[in-house]
Amino acid sequence: MIGIIGAMEIEIAGLVGKLTGAREIAAGKITVTTGKLAKTSVAVCRCGIGKVHAATAATLMIRCFPKIDLIINLGVAGGVKPGIKQGDFVVATASVQHDYDLVADGLIKGQIHGYEKTAFDSDSAAVVKMCAVLQKLGFDYEKGIIASGDQFIWDKQKAVELYNEHGAYACDMETAAIAHVCDMFGKRFLGVRSMSDNADGGAVEDFFEFAVKAAERSIAAVEAYIKVR
Repeated sequence: MIGIIGAMEIEIAGLVGKLTGAREIAAGKITVTTGKLAKTSVAVCRCGIGKVHAATAATLMIRCFPKIDLIINLGVAGGVKPGIKQGDFVVATASVQHDYDLVADGLIKGQIHGYEKTAFDSDSAAVVKMCAVLQKLGFDYEKGIIASGDQFIWDKQKAVELYNEHGAYACDMETAAIAHVCDMFGKRFLGVRSMSDNADGGAVEDFFEFAVKAAERSIAAVEAYIKVR
């Protein structure tokens, strides 16, 4: 079984509408829709924006559906690495919480207390497969680190810092939180994001203009991934 989490309705609606035998399960303010997509059992939910929403949804899905062996976080993001364009994909090889700061306690910026590394690795086999799917679909993509934090990045200098400090290719507000939960529960994780903006001074305007298209591309990629699973 595959769990799929998106922060916003536009990031999951296209998948939910294609499920056969769909049924909804509500817990608190989170609704999970289960069903089959291309004969594969899936559970899909909109978590809401931010790390707490993302971590809550991931925990709920893992606890309610123990057969989930892979969680995919899909959606839109801001491009950070120089040269990444709107519409391009970043497949997360790893993800880091850029706003987690215990440097004063001797840790590296982004390093979670109790962990030796700053980033949470994605499932390597899932990364390889997603890259093959994107290539077949004709989408431009790069593999790299996604930096997550409870901030919408619209300052070019901040984007440069994320690239220099963490080697980030893209930034969002959920990926690393979901990856963290998957690590805690021993579940495989894959993050894939389509760029809606370039995390700079025009990010707000670009986001609203390109978010729907970027979300649609993200949905198409995940659907294709599941069909060849």
